[in-house]
Amino acid sequence: DIIHQTLLALFDSPLAKAGRLHVLINTVRNRCIEINPRTRIPRTFKRFQGLMSQLLGQGKGTVTTPDGEVLFKISTNPVHAYIPENGKVYIVASGVEYRSAQQLVKDFASEKCMTSKILKEPLQAVFVVNTTNDKLQPPQVDYFTDALDVSQYPITPPVACSKVVEVFERIWSIW
Repeated sequence: DIIHQTLLALFDSPLAKAGRLHVLINTVRNRCIEINPRTRIPRTFKRFQGLMSQLLGQGKGTVTTPDGEVLFKISTNPVHAYIPENGKVYIVASGVEYRSAQQLVKDFASEKCMTSKILKEPLQAVFVVNTTNDKLQPPQVDYFTDALDVSQYPITPPVACSKVVEVFERIWSIW
């Protein structure tokens, strides 16, 4: 239910509709699910659950449209294999350093400018959010660059993801 709510929040955003969002899911069995950016997440949990059981339970490893477009795909690579070489990986969790959306915009924009001058390519941001329960707990990963808390109050993963997405909508003027 939490992952469904989180995916709805992410894919309903202007950032996703503009094609600037790439979402991967790391399952508890350490499988990586790639989600096509053009995927429309089912509105009801029952339909979403059916889709996930088709993906994970039937052993196909993909969910496709009737015309063959892949919507969900289980990959053999671990999630960290998809992180770009110039990617900055943030852990989003409660109880770590709080940064407002405005501060995150400033930090990312200044680092992006410095990095693009050095590397001649844009810095890419990767955000890792633990959605195993309704609390924003740090995920158990060792490939992160920085950790941040996007609220001074306890919030759920869908709200945290919405706040992070809003930052990049501001940076790229996507409304």
